[in-house]
Amino acid sequence: MNGFTNCFLNLISPLTFNNVLEIGSGEGNVINLIKNLKKNEFNIYASDISIDILRDNIPREKNLFLIVFDINNIPLKQNTFDLIICSEILEHLKEVDNPLQEINRISKKYILFSVPREPIWHVLNIVRLRYLKNLGNTPGHLLHWSKKQFINLIKNRFKIIKTYSPLPWTMVLCEKR
Repeated sequence: MNGFTNCFLNLISPLTFNNVLEIGSGEGNVINLIKNLKKNEFNIYASDISIDILRDNIPREKNLFLIVFDINNIPLKQNTFDLIICSEILEHLKEVDNPLQEINRISKKYILFSVPREPIWHVLNIVRLRYLKNLGNTPGHLLHWSKKQFINLIKNRFKIIKTYSPLPWTMVLCEKR
């Protein structure tokens, strides 16, 4: 996980932003990384599809707000967030066209995506003797991309600034077009 954390921080630390939205905050791991940046001189919005998930995992703090929504229909104004983080979410969806349009709509400038890199993700699960009946596919992962496939998906919709490939992920920092 250190490779992921280092790449994540290298991508977002140089950016200037007043607010950040994490889509699919889940257990709060990414929120914990970003809330310590720049002495938290910005607003953080943690989101998920369930208020219970957010309440159970995201601490109540100054400048940290909870939002519940479905990624297919985000009830927020366009051009709202300087930075949107969508980490380990897209692979859980049935399709990504509409969610990517929604992310583009509410973004002011930067978006950071990360997804498991295939087929490496499957292979590493098999090596760990995990999910063998599903040939290493993590339960709930509906979509799968190689690094090249994911970069092609993103570059057709956004302007790519930088990519990283910490094992076993693909991370893409991009700008709204």
